[in-house]
Amino acid sequence: MRQTLDDELDEVYSSSFQPRFKGRIEDWARGQIELTAKESQEFSGAYDPELNPLPTILFEVALDDEYDEAYVMKSSQSGFTLICLILIVFWVTHFKRNILYGIDSLAEVRRISTERLQPLLEKCTDAAAQISGDPDDMTNLTMSLRDLTIYLGGAASVGAQANKSIGLAVVDETDTYKMSKTRTESHPALLILDRLKRVITDCFFVALSKPDQWTDFINKNYLTGTRHKCYVPCPACQQFQEIKWDNIRFSHCKDEHGGWDTERIAGETYLQCESCGQPIQEQHKPDMVRQRQWRRTNYGQDKHKPKPRRFSCHVSDLYSTFPKASWGVLANEWVEAAGDTDKLDNFRRSRLGLPVRRKEVEINEGHLQAMIGVYQHGHCPIRPDIVTLASDRQLDVYKWQRWAWSVERNEGWLIDYGETISEKDLISHANVPVVVDNWDDTPEDKRINPFVMTGFIDEGHNTFTIRRFCLSTKFAIGGKEFLRFYPCRGAASAGSELMKEETFQTEDGLPVPCVVFKDSAIKTLLYEESIEQRAQLIEKRARGEPAAAPLLHLPVGCDPSFMQELCQERRIRIIKNYEYEMVWAEPKGKNDHGDGAKMNLLAYLKAKPMLVALKRLRDQGLL
Repeated sequence: MRQTLDDELDEVYSSSFQPRFKGRIEDWARGQIELTAKESQEFSGAYDPELNPLPTILFEVALDDEYDEAYVMKSSQSGFTLICLILIVFWVTHFKRNILYGIDSLAEVRRISTERLQPLLEKCTDAAAQISGDPDDMTNLTMSLRDLTIYLGGAASVGAQANKSIGLAVVDETDTYKMSKTRTESHPALLILDRLKRVITDCFFVALSKPDQWTDFINKNYLTGTRHKCYVPCPACQQFQEIKWDNIRFSHCKDEHGGWDTERIAGETYLQCESCGQPIQEQHKPDMVRQRQWRRTNYGQDKHKPKPRRFSCHVSDLYSTFPKASWGVLANEWVEAAGDTDKLDNFRRSRLGLPVRRKEVEINEGHLQAMIGVYQHGHCPIRPDIVTLASDRQLDVYKWQRWAWSVERNEGWLIDYGETISEKDLISHANVPVVVDNWDDTPEDKRINPFVMTGFIDEGHNTFTIRRFCLSTKFAIGGKEFLRFYPCRGAASAGSELMKEETFQTEDGLPVPCVVFKDSAIKTLLYEESIEQRAQLIEKRARGEPAAAPLLHLPVGCDPSFMQELCQERRIRIIKNYEYEMVWAEPKGKNDHGDGAKMNLLAYLKAKPMLVALKRLRDQGLL
């Protein structure tokens, strides 16, 4: 206890008689910091803050007497870690106070220590003078300098450093710190912050992370900080504004068949000014960023009141001036992720630096009434690109549904539904033509009412019978074999994809392709985004904004029992490992037709890459 008290008194004494740095850290870094090729192959040599200017806001905040804490909610490639390492080197040369740096992975912290931090210290003249020369003093996790010690740690050891006397603490990637099942104390970053609050002068705490969930560490502390955001001027009207994903435009980048044109997206994506409505091109971005203004946005206007001396900010890749983060690159990444909730969540976190906000979901009759259109069973209002059929077997009964889909409009229409006792009867229902109500400009001799091209059958009941039946529906197009019906099964996780095709066997040992899908991801897309958030989806489409979820419609006169089966799924909040988690619970009752809608949506998403080719064949009169 005596040693700890002496350490704190020494820190207070030394800081009290140390001249306060006058000037800007950014200017100091220009002359003192040199980047190695391992740090940056493209920009090795003297550090230039203008190459990635947004993270330098931390330089200003660190010397601002108004703040003791800083929380940065960022995209994954924002450059803030480098700024924090430069800040550590600055602290070594000007404050001579013990320093802590922590990140989620022990392997990563060792790499950062040897490949990034140590070279920065060695190449800075003033900091290098602090190195004793004894190799035992410079380990991966503890750097014993002449006047201070730098402690580095992984997620499991950061909290253990809370008993150290520290003047500067940087805790990186806080939202990836996993709490053990038996842990009852606070987040490790909070333990460090509590320690710093006992130091009287010149202490600073930084927490930064790519966000995960809305209720996780970085977003909770961002909300209760100043919530600074970067504003840049429109080249046309000079109105300052935040660059938001909602204002990025690329829906016009389609090919002649209505599919996404990735080359056009890469070159023609633009930002629409929220003031004058003019398009802002990628080449305007560097000059806009140079004129940036950081503005506080939290003045206590909502329930997340700003806490004293707490700075917070948000940065996304939308501001990046690097080619690999252009608006066109980001738009193409979004298009690739469309339809996969997990990929879209990752895009939101990694590229936009925003948390995922999952809420409780429960479908009711009002949601379904909003889906009812002005068309009859067996009909489709327009000519669809493809028709699908899905079936869920329950004991000796197959419940089935047919849906029609338009890829250009990203819409789906329930055609009809029913029950049968034989899988062979599914073929009969699949062959019933869909009556098209509006052919638009299709010549009469080209009007062929479509029928089911593909479908899914849940193989959970009577697995081998379903696999054998699906194998019997094999056909070939252009020398490539397909199944008209695929067996499918849900899984808690299907890897990084929404669904994947795996090969299983019949009881005779014949190989059968089976679709394995992420059950929670497809439920989110169907129940939350397509059904519960239907009004928001329609508004987004009206603004010309692309949406991952298709707009779904029901015919008039659906049976009450059918409608009830679409209302059984729900997402609820549970407590897991001392934290809240949103999960899809067991259905409240029978939901066979809910599973049918889910599998039809999967069949549409699986066929979607082929739909453009099918449309081309139809346009050429070959289909």
